[in-house]
Amino acid sequence: MQHDEKDWIVRQVKAFGQGLGYLLSHGKSKAGTEIVFPQKDASLLPHQKELQILTNQKKYSKAVVQLKILRYSMEEEKYLELGRWLYGTLLQLDESQLQEGNYLKDFVAAGLKELNQIELEMAN
Repeated sequence: MQHDEKDWIVRQVKAFGQGLGYLLSHGKSKAGTEIVFPQKDASLLPHQKELQILTNQKKYSKAVVQLKILRYSMEEEKYLELGRWLYGTLLQLDESQLQEGNYLKDFVAAGLKELNQIELEMAN
């Protein structure tokens, strides 16, 4: 027996940790530690990267035009999700940042209204 295992408190803490580990692993009897690395690109929507590049370059109008071109070439749910992402990104910018890219908050609001209309049409 190791010196640490002779100490009653250390054994209790170790047992508690093992029990907690079991609960957190949802009862999987797999021993050891599992490391999960986040995967950024795995969760990207189709065409999100190209729209992100355009927004990074402050080409907001071009990004919106590209989104509208994509409407009929992708599933409506994915299109709506992509549109919400794009307009959500634009909403985070202040008016002066949008004006640098020759865009206005009113255009963002109109785009969101258009997405809502598409969603209503889908529901009917």
